Amino acid sequence: MIECQDLIWKLTNHWVKEWEPTVYDFTSIIDTNCIIRYVSDNQQHITGWEPCEVIGKNLMEYVYPDGFPFVLRKLKESLFTKKPSEIEIRIRSKHEECLGIRATCIPIVSNDEMVGFIVWSRQINMSYCHN
Repeated sequence: MIECQDLIWKLTNHWVKEWEPTVYDFTSIIDTNCIIRYVSDNQQHITGWEPCEVIGKNLMEYVYPDGFPFVLRKLKESLFTKKPSEIEIRIRSKHEECLGIRATCIPIVSNDEMVGFIVWSRQINMSYCHN
């Protein structure tokens, strides 16, 4: 079985060489049921959640409810097309703050079967987070 760090390194070097992580970026892996399987250490700096607090949980626990339909639709599109999708969503931090996130969800395909997504996320300013 391939380790998450190895998978991230291979995918990063193959698909997104131009992507340069900053303190506002983090990487995660979610399965096809939206269960978080891996998060990079930098995620804690951005969201306040320790990796052990989010790994094994459903991604939707952190997405604001008004974003559920959009996120699910974009992920389902990627499942069927096996193509990356871009989403901008609001998530909640550990301290109940609203965080704007722009994410690129890249399907992970094994033997022609979708097994999940590697997700590169960047914190962004979203005006409706500050209402």
